[in-house]
Amino acid sequence: MKYPKGLRREHKKLLRKKQVVTGQTMICALDLAKKRHAFHVLDGNRNILMRGRIPHSLEGMEQLLEKMESLRQENSDYKDIVFFMEGASHFWMPIASLLERKGYEYRLVENRAVGHQRHLSGQSDHKNDPRDAAHIADLGHSLYFTFSQLPLKQEWIHLRACAQEYQELVDLITAEKNRIHAFLGTILVGYYNIFSDPFGMNSLAILQCLDMASVLDEQEFVLCVRKVFKGKNLLIKRCKAVWQYLRSEDPWGYIEARPALLERIKSSAERMQLFLNQQNQLRKQLLKAYHQIPYSFNLNSIHGSSSVENAVLLGVLGEPKLFDEARATVSVAGLEPGERASGQYQGKTRVTKAGRTRLRRAAISASMAVLKSRKNPDFVRRFFYLQQRKDRPLKALQALCACAGKYLRTVWWLCTEDTEYKPEIAHHGFINKRVSNSNCEDEIVFETVN
Repeated sequence: MKYPKGLRREHKKLLRKKQVVTGQTMICALDLAKKRHAFHVLDGNRNILMRGRIPHSLEGMEQLLEKMESLRQENSDYKDIVFFMEGASHFWMPIASLLERKGYEYRLVENRAVGHQRHLSGQSDHKNDPRDAAHIADLGHSLYFTFSQLPLKQEWIHLRACAQEYQELVDLITAEKNRIHAFLGTILVGYYNIFSDPFGMNSLAILQCLDMASVLDEQEFVLCVRKVFKGKNLLIKRCKAVWQYLRSEDPWGYIEARPALLERIKSSAERMQLFLNQQNQLRKQLLKAYHQIPYSFNLNSIHGSSSVENAVLLGVLGEPKLFDEARATVSVAGLEPGERASGQYQGKTRVTKAGRTRLRRAAISASMAVLKSRKNPDFVRRFFYLQQRKDRPLKALQALCACAGKYLRTVWWLCTEDTEYKPEIAHHGFINKRVSNSNCEDEIVFETVN
């Protein structure tokens, strides 16, 4: 009987989990908190060996490790010790780092799984740290845990830190843009007739001096803007046009709030300029860390891709070889389609979004960069085909998510196979051709479709 590929993959993962938790394994579950952690220790038969609390400190963890070692010495049946915990906030990272340095094995359980376990145990309304530690121990013993590990290589840690900081700066810049748009649309609607994009270097310098237009003449206003302007060529005509527009007393808009909101526009423009400067500096650090990763050449070979977006994607994804299949990266990003059906009811199929939000966002941004460049016909063709096909056509956002999943699979393939991007494979894909061999069993040969 031939089993589906997904079932074989799940069985392989189950065997790996059984190797972690055996009958000779002691399970130590930790429910993490800011000051004190609750711990719950089980043996391979779910017998409670020890429980209590320890402080969130090096001394507290060393005391717990000493107790665990004494238990293992008292009973020769206990050969291994495995620690289970939630990936809660930042509390688990110092503990995971200490366990790695001490040579102990640890695994993470899903945060939502603890709540589900509490519900299944009939304790939905009874929550405390010792009980949650017991639930985490049950989850670990029942093999409900992940293989996620804390990265320890400096180059990956640096790239991940830069990638996450870059995404946060993009969020801050976007928030300031929305704020400035709202203020200009309230009091200075005509500003868009002068600058269609109010976030260029010239416009940002002018926005920081808008509150001075009422007390300065035209030339003084231009000089004020020039002091703030960091570029080479200041658009003086547009600067004068803004001054004239502010002095014209245009009655359209919330004119009573102009003096107050001009101050807020100035503050937002100054913050945005600060964030842009930080983003430029961070981009250099991000690319420097990205080029230290051996996969940078493989990702940059994708036609039309952006080095910055690839760096952010790789930093959030981590080591691609840790994923056993390409679709595992899509699943972790929450971009795989999830079926919604019950009996004769067939709901709409949507992406699950049950994964890393940062990775999903990075994959979508990277695929958007490829589509906008128009230098990769494979992705562009795929994007428009999904929207124009006769059978179940997708909307633009749905097609973009599908392209993001394709981009993740492409990244995984390029990194694991250590090869360059080949348009003929991206366009035609692989076919499986079985050839017979007189000396061995049939083997699969990968060929490209011509």
